[in-house]
Amino acid sequence: MKKAIIVLYNTEVSEIIRYRQMICNYEIVQVVSPSGWGLSQKDAGSVDGGKPTEYIIRDDIDYSIEFDVVLLLTPITENLLCQVYNTYLKKAIQEGKIIVCTKRNGDFLAKSFNDCENHIMVIEENPKHEIKRMGKIDTPIIVVAGTHEYTHKFKLQLELKKYLQKNGYKATLIGSKNFSKIFDCYQFPTFMFRNISEREKILAFQGYIRNIEKDEEPDIIIIGVPGGMMPFNEKFPGNFGITLYEVMLAVQPDAFILSCLYEEYDNEYFEEIRNVAKYRFGTEVDCFNISTFQVDINESEQNDSLQYFRLSHEAVDSMIKNLTQKIPIFNVSNGEDGTRMAEFITHRLEEYSEAEFV
Repeated sequence: MKKAIIVLYNTEVSEIIRYRQMICNYEIVQVVSPSGWGLSQKDAGSVDGGKPTEYIIRDDIDYSIEFDVVLLLTPITENLLCQVYNTYLKKAIQEGKIIVCTKRNGDFLAKSFNDCENHIMVIEENPKHEIKRMGKIDTPIIVVAGTHEYTHKFKLQLELKKYLQKNGYKATLIGSKNFSKIFDCYQFPTFMFRNISEREKILAFQGYIRNIEKDEEPDIIIIGVPGGMMPFNEKFPGNFGITLYEVMLAVQPDAFILSCLYEEYDNEYFEEIRNVAKYRFGTEVDCFNISTFQVDINESEQNDSLQYFRLSHEAVDSMIKNLTQKIPIFNVSNGEDGTRMAEFITHRLEEYSEAEFV
Protein backbone atom coordinates (compact mmCIF):
# COMPACT_ATOMS: atom_id res chain seq x y z
CA MET A 1 0.00 0.00 0.00
CA LYS A 2 1.68 3.21 -1.18
CA LYS A 3 1.22 6.47 0.68
CA ALA A 4 -0.33 9.20 -1.46
CA ILE A 5 -1.22 12.86 -1.31
CA ILE A 6 -3.93 14.43 -3.44
CA VAL A 7 -3.33 17.91 -4.87
CA LEU A 8 -5.92 20.29 -6.32
CA TYR A 9 -8.52 18.71 -4.08
CA ASN A 10 -12.07 19.95 -4.68
CA THR A 11 -15.59 18.59 -5.13
CA GLU A 12 -14.64 16.95 -8.45
CA VAL A 13 -12.48 14.43 -6.59
CA SER A 14 -14.20 14.39 -3.18
CA GLU A 15 -14.88 10.64 -3.55
CA ILE A 16 -11.14 10.04 -3.05
CA ILE A 17 -11.57 11.02 0.61
CA ARG A 18 -15.20 9.98 1.13
CA TYR A 19 -14.52 6.43 -0.07
CA ARG A 20 -10.80 6.13 0.72
CA GLN A 21 -11.30 2.66 2.22
CA MET A 22 -12.33 1.43 -1.25
CA ILE A 23 -9.19 2.75 -2.99
CA CYS A 24 -6.78 0.11 -4.24
CA ASN A 25 -3.05 0.45 -3.58
CA TYR A 26 -3.04 3.93 -1.99
CA GLU A 27 -3.36 5.31 1.52
CA ILE A 28 -4.18 9.03 1.49
CA VAL A 29 -1.93 10.91 3.95
CA GLN A 30 -2.38 14.55 2.83
CA VAL A 31 -5.04 16.65 1.11
CA VAL A 32 -3.83 19.79 -0.67
CA SER A 33 -5.62 22.66 -2.44
CA PRO A 34 -4.21 26.00 -3.67
CA SER A 35 -4.54 28.86 -1.19
CA GLY A 36 -6.65 30.86 -3.67
CA TRP A 37 -9.40 28.25 -3.59
CA GLY A 38 -10.37 29.19 -0.04
CA LEU A 39 -10.25 25.62 1.30
CA SER A 40 -7.09 25.71 3.44
CA GLN A 41 -7.60 24.53 7.04
CA LYS A 42 -11.12 23.31 6.26
CA ASP A 43 -12.29 19.73 6.60
CA ALA A 44 -12.15 17.85 3.30
CA GLY A 45 -15.87 17.14 3.67
CA SER A 46 -16.66 20.83 3.24
CA VAL A 47 -16.34 20.64 -0.56
CA ASP A 48 -19.44 18.49 -1.13
CA GLY A 49 -21.83 19.43 1.69
CA GLY A 50 -21.45 16.08 3.42
CA LYS A 51 -20.31 15.11 6.90
CA PRO A 52 -16.76 15.85 8.21
CA THR A 53 -13.98 13.48 7.17
CA GLU A 54 -11.26 14.34 9.74
CA TYR A 55 -8.90 15.25 6.86
CA ILE A 56 -7.82 18.89 7.03
CA ILE A 57 -6.94 20.55 3.72
CA ARG A 58 -3.50 22.16 3.39
CA ASP A 59 -2.31 24.69 0.82
CA ASP A 60 1.21 23.23 0.61
CA ILE A 61 2.87 19.81 0.73
CA ASP A 62 4.35 18.76 4.05
CA TYR A 63 7.51 16.84 3.13
CA SER A 64 8.02 15.76 6.73
CA ILE A 65 5.15 13.31 6.15
CA GLU A 66 6.29 10.31 4.14
CA PHE A 67 4.57 9.72 0.79
CA ASP A 68 5.31 7.97 -2.51
CA VAL A 69 2.67 9.26 -4.91
CA VAL A 70 0.99 12.54 -5.88
CA LEU A 71 -2.58 12.13 -7.17
CA LEU A 72 -3.49 14.76 -9.79
CA LEU A 73 -6.99 13.79 -10.90
CA THR A 74 -8.87 17.10 -10.98
CA PRO A 75 -9.89 18.30 -14.48
CA ILE A 76 -8.15 21.66 -14.98
CA THR A 77 -6.92 24.01 -17.72
CA GLU A 78 -3.40 23.90 -19.17
CA ASN A 79 -2.60 27.30 -17.63
CA LEU A 80 -3.46 25.99 -14.18
CA LEU A 81 -1.45 22.82 -14.83
CA CYS A 82 1.62 25.01 -15.40
CA GLN A 83 1.04 26.67 -12.04
CA VAL A 84 0.53 23.28 -10.40
CA TYR A 85 3.83 22.06 -11.81
CA ASN A 86 5.73 25.01 -10.36
CA THR A 87 3.90 25.01 -7.02
CA TYR A 88 3.65 21.28 -6.27
CA LEU A 89 5.04 18.89 -8.85
CA LYS A 90 8.55 20.16 -9.60
CA LYS A 91 9.86 19.52 -6.10
CA ALA A 92 7.87 16.28 -5.78
CA ILE A 93 9.54 14.97 -8.95
CA GLN A 94 12.98 16.05 -7.67
CA GLU A 95 12.19 14.03 -4.55
CA GLY A 96 11.49 10.99 -6.75
CA LYS A 97 7.71 10.91 -6.32
CA ILE A 98 5.36 9.43 -8.94
CA ILE A 99 2.56 11.60 -10.37
CA VAL A 100 -0.60 9.52 -10.83
CA CYS A 101 -2.98 11.38 -13.12
CA THR A 102 -5.65 11.28 -15.80
CA LYS A 103 -4.59 10.99 -19.43
CA ARG A 104 -5.28 14.64 -20.27
CA ASN A 105 -3.23 15.93 -17.33
CA GLY A 106 -0.45 13.41 -17.97
CA ASP A 107 -0.16 14.15 -21.70
CA PHE A 108 0.15 17.88 -21.08
CA LEU A 109 2.75 17.51 -18.33
CA ALA A 110 4.88 15.08 -20.37
CA LYS A 111 4.73 17.42 -23.38
CA SER A 112 5.52 20.58 -21.43
CA PHE A 113 8.06 19.53 -18.80
CA ASN A 114 10.96 17.20 -19.58
CA ASP A 115 11.43 16.02 -16.02
CA CYS A 116 7.84 14.71 -15.84
CA GLU A 117 8.00 12.00 -18.48
CA ASN A 118 9.51 9.23 -16.34
CA HIS A 119 7.48 10.17 -13.28
CA ILE A 120 3.96 10.01 -14.69
CA MET A 121 1.56 7.09 -14.34
CA VAL A 122 -1.73 7.47 -16.20
CA ILE A 123 -4.64 5.56 -14.66
CA GLU A 124 -7.22 6.35 -17.32
CA GLU A 125 -8.34 3.49 -19.56
CA ASN A 126 -8.72 3.80 -23.31
CA PRO A 127 -10.42 0.62 -24.55
CA LYS A 128 -10.79 -0.03 -28.25
CA HIS A 129 -14.32 -0.13 -29.56
CA GLU A 130 -15.31 -3.47 -31.01
CA ILE A 131 -18.37 -3.57 -33.24
CA LYS A 132 -20.42 -6.66 -32.47
CA ARG A 133 -23.94 -7.75 -33.18
CA MET A 134 -26.41 -7.04 -30.40
CA GLY A 135 -26.63 -9.93 -27.97
CA LYS A 136 -28.17 -10.88 -24.67
CA ILE A 137 -26.73 -9.70 -21.35
CA ASP A 138 -27.78 -12.12 -18.61
CA THR A 139 -26.35 -10.27 -15.60
CA PRO A 140 -28.68 -7.81 -13.80
CA ILE A 141 -27.73 -4.20 -14.57
CA ILE A 142 -28.14 -1.10 -12.41
CA VAL A 143 -27.80 2.22 -14.26
CA VAL A 144 -27.00 5.38 -12.29
CA ALA A 145 -27.63 8.67 -14.08
CA GLY A 146 -28.17 12.32 -13.24
CA THR A 147 -30.53 14.95 -14.55
CA HIS A 148 -27.43 17.18 -14.85
CA GLU A 149 -23.82 17.38 -13.71
CA TYR A 150 -22.89 17.77 -10.01
CA THR A 151 -25.51 15.31 -8.82
CA HIS A 152 -23.26 12.89 -6.85
CA LYS A 153 -23.62 10.08 -9.38
CA PHE A 154 -20.24 8.55 -8.59
CA LYS A 155 -20.98 8.53 -4.85
CA LEU A 156 -24.13 6.53 -5.56
CA GLN A 157 -22.17 4.07 -7.69
CA LEU A 158 -19.58 3.52 -4.97
CA GLU A 159 -22.29 3.11 -2.31
CA LEU A 160 -23.90 0.39 -4.42
CA LYS A 161 -20.60 -1.40 -4.99
CA LYS A 162 -19.67 -1.19 -1.29
CA TYR A 163 -23.05 -2.52 -0.09
CA LEU A 164 -23.26 -5.32 -2.64
CA GLN A 165 -19.75 -6.57 -1.93
CA LYS A 166 -20.35 -6.42 1.81
CA ASN A 167 -23.41 -8.61 1.33
CA GLY A 168 -21.65 -11.26 -0.69
CA TYR A 169 -22.38 -10.16 -4.26
CA LYS A 170 -19.71 -9.88 -6.91
CA ALA A 171 -20.43 -6.38 -8.22
CA THR A 172 -18.64 -4.91 -11.23
CA LEU A 173 -18.76 -1.14 -11.64
CA ILE A 174 -18.25 0.85 -14.84
CA GLY A 175 -17.70 4.23 -13.20
CA SER A 176 -18.67 7.63 -14.55
CA LYS A 177 -15.41 9.30 -13.39
CA ASN A 178 -12.24 9.10 -15.45
CA PHE A 179 -10.33 8.04 -12.32
CA SER A 180 -12.68 5.11 -11.56
CA LYS A 181 -9.79 2.67 -11.92
CA ILE A 182 -8.34 3.86 -8.61
CA PHE A 183 -11.35 2.15 -6.96
CA ASP A 184 -10.73 -1.11 -8.84
CA CYS A 185 -13.53 -0.27 -11.29
CA TYR A 186 -13.79 0.02 -15.01
CA GLN A 187 -14.00 3.48 -16.52
CA PHE A 188 -16.90 4.56 -18.71
CA PRO A 189 -15.38 3.94 -22.17
CA THR A 190 -13.87 6.94 -23.92
CA PHE A 191 -14.98 5.70 -27.34
CA MET A 192 -18.46 6.95 -26.41
CA PHE A 193 -17.10 10.49 -26.87
CA ARG A 194 -15.17 9.90 -30.09
CA ASN A 195 -16.16 11.00 -33.56
CA ILE A 196 -17.82 7.74 -34.59
CA SER A 197 -21.42 7.09 -35.56
CA GLU A 198 -24.15 6.66 -32.96
CA ARG A 199 -24.75 3.15 -34.30
CA GLU A 200 -21.10 2.22 -33.69
CA LYS A 201 -21.22 3.64 -30.17
CA ILE A 202 -24.31 1.65 -29.25
CA LEU A 203 -22.97 -1.61 -30.66
CA ALA A 204 -19.51 -1.03 -29.18
CA PHE A 205 -20.90 -0.20 -25.73
CA GLN A 206 -22.98 -3.33 -25.62
CA GLY A 207 -19.97 -5.32 -26.74
CA TYR A 208 -17.90 -3.67 -24.01
CA ILE A 209 -20.42 -4.71 -21.33
CA ARG A 210 -20.70 -8.25 -22.72
CA ASN A 211 -16.90 -8.60 -22.68
CA ILE A 212 -16.83 -7.50 -19.04
CA GLU A 213 -19.65 -9.94 -18.25
CA LYS A 214 -17.67 -12.76 -19.87
CA ASP A 215 -14.37 -11.88 -18.18
CA GLU A 216 -15.64 -11.03 -14.71
CA GLU A 217 -18.73 -13.26 -14.36
CA PRO A 218 -20.28 -10.78 -11.90
CA ASP A 219 -23.56 -11.13 -10.03
CA ILE A 220 -24.48 -7.51 -10.78
CA ILE A 221 -23.15 -4.83 -13.15
CA ILE A 222 -23.38 -1.15 -12.16
CA ILE A 223 -23.10 1.41 -14.96
CA GLY A 224 -22.52 5.07 -14.14
CA VAL A 225 -23.36 7.40 -17.03
CA PRO A 226 -21.44 10.70 -17.32
CA GLY A 227 -23.26 13.93 -18.14
CA GLY A 228 -26.92 14.73 -17.69
CA MET A 229 -30.28 13.41 -18.83
CA MET A 230 -31.66 16.71 -20.14
CA PRO A 231 -30.73 20.32 -20.88
CA PHE A 232 -30.76 22.72 -17.94
CA ASN A 233 -32.26 25.41 -20.18
CA GLU A 234 -31.83 26.77 -23.70
CA LYS A 235 -28.57 28.55 -22.86
CA PHE A 236 -27.07 25.55 -21.03
CA PRO A 237 -28.21 22.47 -22.94
CA GLY A 238 -25.37 20.13 -21.90
CA ASN A 239 -25.24 17.17 -24.26
CA PHE A 240 -29.06 16.79 -24.36
CA GLY A 241 -28.90 13.40 -22.64
CA ILE A 242 -27.42 11.81 -25.77
CA THR A 243 -24.90 9.64 -23.91
CA LEU A 244 -27.59 8.23 -21.63
CA TYR A 245 -29.85 7.62 -24.63
CA GLU A 246 -27.09 5.62 -26.35
CA VAL A 247 -26.47 3.58 -23.20
CA MET A 248 -30.17 2.79 -22.82
CA LEU A 249 -30.32 1.56 -26.40
CA ALA A 250 -27.33 -0.69 -25.73
CA VAL A 251 -28.48 -2.20 -22.42
CA GLN A 252 -31.79 -2.68 -20.64
CA PRO A 253 -31.35 -1.88 -16.94
CA ASP A 254 -33.01 -3.92 -14.26
CA ALA A 255 -32.86 -0.90 -11.94
CA PHE A 256 -32.48 2.80 -12.71
CA ILE A 257 -31.36 5.43 -10.19
CA LEU A 258 -31.71 9.10 -11.08
CA SER A 259 -29.99 11.88 -9.16
CA CYS A 260 -31.12 15.52 -9.30
CA LEU A 261 -29.67 18.91 -8.47
CA TYR A 262 -31.09 20.64 -5.42
CA GLU A 263 -34.13 22.86 -5.96
CA GLU A 264 -37.26 23.62 -3.97
CA TYR A 265 -39.11 20.84 -5.77
CA ASP A 266 -42.78 20.00 -5.58
CA ASN A 267 -44.22 16.52 -6.08
CA GLU A 268 -45.21 17.22 -9.68
CA TYR A 269 -41.58 17.67 -10.71
CA PHE A 270 -40.72 14.05 -9.93
CA GLU A 271 -43.75 12.79 -11.82
CA GLU A 272 -42.60 14.81 -14.85
CA ILE A 273 -39.06 13.43 -14.60
CA ARG A 274 -40.38 9.89 -14.29
CA ASN A 275 -42.34 10.43 -17.50
CA VAL A 276 -39.23 11.75 -19.27
CA ALA A 277 -37.32 8.63 -18.21
CA LYS A 278 -40.17 6.36 -19.28
CA TYR A 279 -41.07 7.85 -22.65
CA ARG A 280 -37.74 9.28 -23.80
CA PHE A 281 -35.36 6.67 -22.40
CA GLY A 282 -37.63 3.64 -22.06
CA THR A 283 -37.06 2.99 -18.37
CA GLU A 284 -38.80 3.36 -15.02
CA VAL A 285 -37.08 5.31 -12.24
CA ASP A 286 -36.70 3.07 -9.18
CA CYS A 287 -35.51 5.82 -6.84
CA PHE A 288 -34.21 9.39 -6.79
CA ASN A 289 -31.31 11.09 -5.06
CA ILE A 290 -30.96 14.81 -4.37
CA SER A 291 -27.56 16.49 -4.63
CA THR A 292 -26.17 19.16 -2.30
CA PHE A 293 -25.55 21.41 -5.33
CA GLN A 294 -27.92 24.01 -6.78
CA VAL A 295 -27.38 26.07 -9.92
CA ASP A 296 -26.50 29.73 -9.29
CA ILE A 297 -28.40 31.37 -12.14
CA ASN A 298 -26.85 34.84 -11.82
CA GLU A 299 -23.27 33.57 -11.67
CA SER A 300 -23.98 31.16 -14.54
CA GLU A 301 -25.24 33.99 -16.74
CA GLN A 302 -22.20 36.12 -15.94
CA ASN A 303 -19.68 33.32 -16.51
CA ASP A 304 -21.49 31.80 -19.50
CA SER A 305 -21.20 28.37 -17.87
CA LEU A 306 -23.11 26.65 -15.10
CA GLN A 307 -22.04 27.69 -11.61
CA TYR A 308 -23.28 26.12 -8.39
CA PHE A 309 -24.18 26.81 -4.78
CA ARG A 310 -23.21 24.17 -2.25
CA LEU A 311 -25.78 23.38 0.43
CA SER A 312 -25.53 21.29 3.57
CA HIS A 313 -26.75 17.72 3.72
CA GLU A 314 -29.15 18.88 6.44
CA ALA A 315 -30.79 21.32 4.00
CA VAL A 316 -31.34 18.48 1.53
CA ASP A 317 -32.84 16.26 4.25
CA SER A 318 -35.20 19.06 5.21
CA MET A 319 -36.42 19.54 1.65
CA ILE A 320 -36.96 15.81 1.10
CA LYS A 321 -39.10 15.57 4.27
CA ASN A 322 -41.61 17.96 2.71
CA LEU A 323 -42.15 15.72 -0.32
CA THR A 324 -44.58 12.82 -0.65
CA GLN A 325 -43.61 10.43 -3.40
CA LYS A 326 -44.61 6.96 -4.56
CA ILE A 327 -40.93 6.01 -4.87
CA PRO A 328 -38.07 6.78 -2.45
CA ILE A 329 -35.96 9.94 -2.58
CA PHE A 330 -32.53 9.64 -0.95
CA ASN A 331 -29.73 11.98 0.12
CA VAL A 332 -26.41 10.16 -0.31
CA SER A 333 -24.55 13.03 1.40
CA ASN A 334 -26.08 12.52 4.85
CA GLY A 335 -23.95 9.46 5.61
CA GLU A 336 -26.91 7.09 5.98
CA ASP A 337 -28.99 7.15 2.81
CA GLY A 338 -26.25 5.59 0.68
CA THR A 339 -26.74 2.30 2.51
CA ARG A 340 -30.52 2.70 2.51
CA MET A 341 -30.53 3.34 -1.23
CA ALA A 342 -28.32 0.34 -1.95
CA GLU A 343 -30.46 -1.87 0.30
CA PHE A 344 -33.62 -0.71 -1.46
CA ILE A 345 -32.22 -1.40 -4.93
CA THR A 346 -30.90 -4.82 -3.89
CA HIS A 347 -34.32 -5.81 -2.54
CA ARG A 348 -35.93 -4.50 -5.73
CA LEU A 349 -33.67 -6.71 -7.85
CA GLU A 350 -34.41 -9.69 -5.63
CA GLU A 351 -38.16 -9.06 -6.10
CA TYR A 352 -37.71 -8.93 -9.87
CA SER A 353 -35.72 -12.16 -9.78
CA GLU A 354 -38.39 -13.95 -7.74
CA ALA A 355 -41.14 -12.69 -10.06
CA GLU A 356 -39.39 -14.24 -13.08
CA PHE A 357 -39.72 -17.69 -11.54
CA VAL A 358 -43.35 -17.37 -10.45
